[in-house]
Amino acid sequence: QPVDHGALAALVEAMLEADVDGLVVLGLASEAWTLHDREREAIVETVARSVQGRRPLTVGIDGTTTLAVARARVAASVGANGLMILPPPSARTSESLLAHYASIADTVGLPILVQDSPQVTGVSLTVDTLVALAAHPLVRSLKSEVPGAGGKVSAAHAAGIEVVAGWGGLAYPDS
Repeated sequence: QPVDHGALAALVEAMLEADVDGLVVLGLASEAWTLHDREREAIVETVARSVQGRRPLTVGIDGTTTLAVARARVAASVGANGLMILPPPSARTSESLLAHYASIADTVGLPILVQDSPQVTGVSLTVDTLVALAAHPLVRSLKSEVPGAGGKVSAAHAAGIEVVAGWGGLAYPDS
């Protein structure tokens, strides 16, 4: 089924009229996993064109470093204000994670929210890795999508990392 861009633009307009603080597109709980890159790009373009800078727009990014950089470039080119990035499943060391996020941040210059969802990516982010990631001036926040992550969230927050609860709101009590 092709994306109905007219309906998507109308949905964005309805959200703006409802006075949302910002929008996220291509999030983990969306259909982004089933889309081809051109479909992802078209969705991001439609949402950005509809938003027209009236609210912050964050774009969900996943994939290898090369693919994530390419996707981030598209998001930045159409006016995204930030990126929500899943670690690549191939990243098994802190060094590879640091290189991944720094490469994206340094290429596009947008703030990055690190999306911690090991049940999806197979990558477990330790507090030490999160603190190391947050040493980059553009990688300063964490979206915790890990049930029972209260200790990790508290330690990240104590280290000065901004925390957003994820997992469909199930992690709110821990966060």
